[in-house]
Amino acid sequence: NTHAKPKGRIHEVDNCNMVVALAREMDLVTVNIGGTDLVDGNKTLILAVVWQLMRRFTLNVLKELSSTTGGTTGKSQRTEEERVSERHVVAWANRQVEQGARRLPAGVPAPKPIKNLQDRSLASGAFLVHLCGGVNPRAVDWSLVAVEPSSQGGLSEEGKRANARYAISVARK
Repeated sequence: NTHAKPKGRIHEVDNCNMVVALAREMDLVTVNIGGTDLVDGNKTLILAVVWQLMRRFTLNVLKELSSTTGGTTGKSQRTEEERVSERHVVAWANRQVEQGARRLPAGVPAPKPIKNLQDRSLASGAFLVHLCGGVNPRAVDWSLVAVEPSSQGGLSEEGKRANARYAISVARK
């Protein structure tokens, strides 16, 4: 049972334990996540659950949209293999970035393709900016994109944050 109006921490923890249990039923990864972590506001663990929910929701919407050919054509539903999956989304994103890379200004390095939606290279935000540029080349001002310094081996947290903010800004356009 959930507590619609929790009266104290114990009710809040009960509610959050229910969230974790539901997440497990949905086959989300909830290793080392408990109701107390959510009540205590552990941002990393909360974002881990939220990211998985958003990913699941997005893939479900894409599957639903692709499950029928749509509209008045009278064609039957698509087979499971034809429905959109994470693999399809990754392949599409890599194609968009590859096509956009052909139009990059001199000195702007093209990112490597991603392997999946958990690819560590996504943390820099650069791939997402390149994806926006692949979809709409005129939307990106490449002088605003932080690039990884080759000698230091990685982008600073500030650079990653700046790229992520910029990617969101460009995507909204």
